[in-house]
Amino acid sequence: MDLIKKKQQQNKAYKIRSAKRLGPKTIVLEFVEEMENLRQEVGDDAVEFDIGLTRIAGLLESRILAIDPHANIIVHWNKENQVESWKDLRVEGVTIEWSNLYLGKNPTSDPIRYIDIGCLFLEGLIEETN
Repeated sequence: MDLIKKKQQQNKAYKIRSAKRLGPKTIVLEFVEEMENLRQEVGDDAVEFDIGLTRIAGLLESRILAIDPHANIIVHWNKENQVESWKDLRVEGVTIEWSNLYLGKNPTSDPIRYIDIGCLFLEGLIEETN
């Protein structure tokens, strides 16, 4: 049991170091890419999409929370109130609201960080997919 606990602590420490090294922009970029891959892989299967969305969103959350355990994460979808089919949903951006604890340790950070997918595209970090 002690070996298992030790291994779990090592894995947790690795995830935290990895997330900090990646940074929020890279984490969001990977989230967007994984969502696009998911949309293409599942075809018309809404159940598979829901399962994949839950998995990918959980990964986004765990990576951001590894940087700031008290951060609030909001995923913005394109025209989410007007879309008729889940197949038309695309990630538009991600807002990260940093906690006071994080901001105390990182005073130069903005309290709210919006990572816009359009900006990532313009920076050449995302390729256009259809």
